[in-house]
Amino acid sequence: MNAIETIKQANATRRKALANLHTELGFESPQALAHAIAESAGVVIGRAIRPISRGAVVAYAAPGPSFTVDDIKDRPSVRGSGKRLSTKERQAIIRDLKAGVTGTECQRKHGVSYPTVHEIKKSLGLATARPRKGRK
Repeated sequence: MNAIETIKQANATRRKALANLHTELGFESPQALAHAIAESAGVVIGRAIRPISRGAVVAYAAPGPSFTVDDIKDRPSVRGSGKRLSTKERQAIIRDLKAGVTGTECQRKHGVSYPTVHEIKKSLGLATARPRKGRK
C-alpha cells in the first residue's frame, strides 16, 4: 500500500469515528455536539450574514459572556438596516444633481454613500452606462 492510499484510509476511518462521536458522547445530533463544543469555547455557530455557499455555517467570537448559542435566533437581520433618506434630503440631492454637482461632491456634501447618489441619478435619468468594447 502506498502513502496516498494509507492517508485516504486514515481519513475514512477518522470520518467514520467523527460521524458517530455525537452518539458516543450522548448528544442527539452532530449539530448539538458542535454547538456544545462552541459554547464551551465561547464561540457562537450560526448562519453567515452573506453565505459563502448554500447552507454555509460560520463561527465567530461571542461579544460577551452573557451571549449564548440560543441568542443567535433573536438577532435582527443586518440587511436593509441602513439609515433611510428623508424626502427633504433626497430633494436636496436631486436639486444639486440637476444643478450640475458631481456625484462625488454630492455624496460628500450630504454625507451619503456614492451608490445612494448614483441610485438617485439613475431614477432621474442622469446616469448612463459607459459604452464597452465589443458590446452593442
